[in-house]
Amino acid sequence: KAWPIFLIFFITALFITGNNDKVSAAMVLLMGDLHIGAAEVGLLVTISSVLGGVAAVPIGAIMVKTGPRKMGMAAIVLALLGCLLAAALPTYVPLMISRIFDGLAMGMISVVVPTVIASSFPEEKRGLPMGIWSCWVSIGYIIVLQGAALLGSEENPHTWIRLWWVLAAVF
Repeated sequence: KAWPIFLIFFITALFITGNNDKVSAAMVLLMGDLHIGAAEVGLLVTISSVLGGVAAVPIGAIMVKTGPRKMGMAAIVLALLGCLLAAALPTYVPLMISRIFDGLAMGMISVVVPTVIASSFPEEKRGLPMGIWSCWVSIGYIIVLQGAALLGSEENPHTWIRLWWVLAAVF
């Protein structure tokens, strides 16, 4: 029972981290389509990471009351809302607001999965799932980089939006 639960949460985390990294993966397209510079796109990249890191502590405290499953579902909903907002209103301000949702989702899932591992596996068997878990950000980033390469086109910078719609469909 522990492995299927872990795999569900792990796969969810892969897509949430990929979702969080989608701006980096589509940076050139966003700059061309939205006519923004490196500073503006850099802010889009960092706002979600900073927010996710800062929010992780209060998220952990809230999770004690709600449990990891509800917090995991909340992370999925926030990631979906972030994708839909930016895809439906593809301009800079909605995209910036969507990054708040992305950052909160990232902060949530980063707290949820280790909790699931700790509660699902006996102490002597946690090493392997924790080792697999340690790769979640890298694997998620590889997935979104490949997705951006397949879905985007520098000849048509507005194609960045395809990645947002695909990620929304996954959630």
